[in-house]
Amino acid sequence: MNKYVLTAVVTFALMTMGSALLAQASPSKVGTSSNDRATVYNSGSNIDRNLKGEVIALWATGPEDAAGAVMWSKYDELFSTWSTPAVLIAGEATTENDPHQAKVMADAAGDFHAAFVVNDLTYYAKYDGTSWSTPTYLSGADSLEAKIASLLVDSNGYIWVTWSTDNEPNDTEFLFVTHSEDGGATWPAPDSLGGDLVPTVRSRFTLPMLAAGPGGVVGVVFREEDSKVSDDYQIYFQEWNGTIWSDPELIT
Repeated sequence: MNKYVLTAVVTFALMTMGSALLAQASPSKVGTSSNDRATVYNSGSNIDRNLKGEVIALWATGPEDAAGAVMWSKYDELFSTWSTPAVLIAGEATTENDPHQAKVMADAAGDFHAAFVVNDLTYYAKYDGTSWSTPTYLSGADSLEAKIASLLVDSNGYIWVTWSTDNEPNDTEFLFVTHSEDGGATWPAPDSLGGDLVPTVRSRFTLPMLAAGPGGVVGVVFREEDSKVSDDYQIYFQEWNGTIWSDPELIT
């Protein structure tokens, strides 16, 4: 083989190998957290990618009894790096009220929506590609301590947030849901889900998880437990048909 041809072949091979290596994603650290609830509980994702290819991750930081925060970072695909973690909302140094339950989801327009629990209150915020909106308080009743939250964007583009409460009188735990039909600008007062599943006995609702269907249908799965009735958790399903919520349906 002609030495010039050989040189060209070798050069091309090296360039191809180099391109392949550069194209491979390398492990990268987004940020750190001392909060043991930073990404705990499977009630939604704390990372998502929109149709533009942008990726945003959310997590909580700060130990219990300390002023933590919900942090966020955006991935730069060109340089394969995460932006410096920034505070989305700060918490307060109060007992077990540290931020947690940070969830994020992108919509068809490329905007990101987030829900999180801070100081026992449920909040929502929107990222429009440039900045986050001021977090909006959704909890509805200051006397109820929010605990587990779930976030969803349905087939109509409506934004849904559901959450359960904790530490209420008589071991009662409630389940609430609300949705915005104008991109997160306004939110109606939350509806109560679950209902009186066991007459004369207080229900305890936890771990809600939202799912979307066609035509704006939205479903929520949650567990209910009361030791006065059974030591087992009961799994229920409720569905929004675009107008009203169905009655809770026992799955198992």
